[in-house]
Amino acid sequence: METRLRVRRAVPSAAALVAPTLGAVAPAVPATAGGAVTLRHFGHAFFLVTSGEGVRVALDPFTDIGYPMPEVEAEVVTISHEAPDHNNLTLIRGIPEVLRGLAERLKPAIAIPIPYKTAATAGALMADERPFLAGKPRVRRVGSTIQLRRASLPRETEIWAMDYR
Repeated sequence: METRLRVRRAVPSAAALVAPTLGAVAPAVPATAGGAVTLRHFGHAFFLVTSGEGVRVALDPFTDIGYPMPEVEAEVVTISHEAPDHNNLTLIRGIPEVLRGLAERLKPAIAIPIPYKTAATAGALMADERPFLAGKPRVRRVGSTIQLRRASLPRETEIWAMDYR
């Protein structure tokens, strides 16, 4: 099956591309109450952000690097950089808008450390997250899926360690 991808270079704001899409998307996931955003971690740098309206944004889909290969459909895919563990567009179903190079433009409220060794990547030549997190202020451990609301985002950047399960 051939997948057609529309590719657009980095733009000033990802929201500028996602917001106009909202009216044209038939959400495949239930909308969350109160405009919350759901963040699902699949491992490494691969996340799925689902808006309260059901718009899905996949971030840095990986190749087979040890984690289970999920079935993901999204309206938008972001690729932080061109490496196989960050740019596997074939993993994403649908015909997403593709955004490349947004990482340099963001000033995050939360930072999620990747990559680090997990049970799924036990043979990898990398450390677990503990050395990176050691001594850092404002570190939280959260599960694999969280809901975010603008009002609950931290004022200063926090580091959130997420699980992939």
